[in-house]
Amino acid sequence: MQRKEAQWAYQWSRFQLDDENVPMIREWMAPWRPEDLSGKTVLDCGCGQGQHAAVLAAWAREVVGVDLNTAELARRRVAGLRNARIIEGDIAELELAERFDFVYCMGVLHHTEDPERSFRNVARLLKPGGVILFCVYSREGNLLNRVLLEPAKRVLLSRLDRDTLLSVARAANAALGLLLDTLYRLPLPLLPFYDYLRVFRGWSRQRRLLTVFDMLNAPRAAYLPRETVERWLRLDGLSPVHLSRLKGVCWRGSARLDRHRPRGYTSG
Repeated sequence: MQRKEAQWAYQWSRFQLDDENVPMIREWMAPWRPEDLSGKTVLDCGCGQGQHAAVLAAWAREVVGVDLNTAELARRRVAGLRNARIIEGDIAELELAERFDFVYCMGVLHHTEDPERSFRNVARLLKPGGVILFCVYSREGNLLNRVLLEPAKRVLLSRLDRDTLLSVARAANAALGLLLDTLYRLPLPLLPFYDYLRVFRGWSRQRRLLTVFDMLNAPRAAYLPRETVERWLRLDGLSPVHLSRLKGVCWRGSARLDRHRPRGYTSG
């Protein structure tokens, strides 16, 4: 059972980025499109402050967001949207009578105590023929995060109060900005996180700060190898639809609740 973690409430009470949510959600969902959600019900797992639920509600018939730590923040974010509601719950333990056309779980599973258990549980909430969409950190391409950042979080960063950690994130973000404006402008694809950071450079300063703080603030992060994610796509009656790398640091995938492998499976 996942415990409540105050780090997430701190993070999502301080960052609200409306303008950049739609393009980011489109990218995370690809090759699925907003039009695919038309007339459908969506479960947004680990909805944070409700920033994605608010966008999804413009495309879907109904959106239900669930979060263990920030449900009240998310309720305020979607207030006034008649087709969006928020419940408090642990996605690894969540029990709901209803089933959904789409289960949306972006950037969340790798932060849970047992990512596979969480994946199995939310996939169980699909309707027959429903689709689970997810994005998780990849083991591939994240060597520095695995061997430097995660130990530093356990030994030092987790001991800091959140205001101090936010100051550390601001300093790290400023240093990163210098690298982006110098070294990462050169055609040097062997540099660490090359694909990711060249995209990162185009984000707003606040989006960059949120991303850096998120990396430092998360109590845990699992980095999942391709073989694990491919196995998830076939668990419990699922059939894989799509799997691809995203910016060299994540796996983006989807699977359908159907015991027959659908046409059009792609892997990149």
